Amino acid sequence: MPDASGKARIAIVGTGGIAGAHLQGYRKLLDAGYDSFEIVALCDKFEDRRAAFAKTVSEMFGWTPPSVVRPVARSSTLRMKRHSWRT
Repeated sequence: MPDASGKARIAIVGTGGIAGAHLQGYRKLLDAGYDSFEIVALCDKFEDRRAAFAKTVSEMFGWTPPSVVRPVARSSTLRMKRHSWRT
């Protein structure tokens, strides 16, 4: 949802693996003139990864480092309901 400036405020959940590729995609958008977004928050269960990714975002985009938060619940305590689809 855009804020008062019209920019979409983005939060990235999970800063390992594919998150770096997404960051490169956001950089390409910015370089192409699409600047109506800002990465404002990061969430990852590993504190060192959160901090390193926040630093990368700040350096790559020249923005204030995004807020970093840890997950509320450990993923091992979450229960996902399996759905079966019948055709």
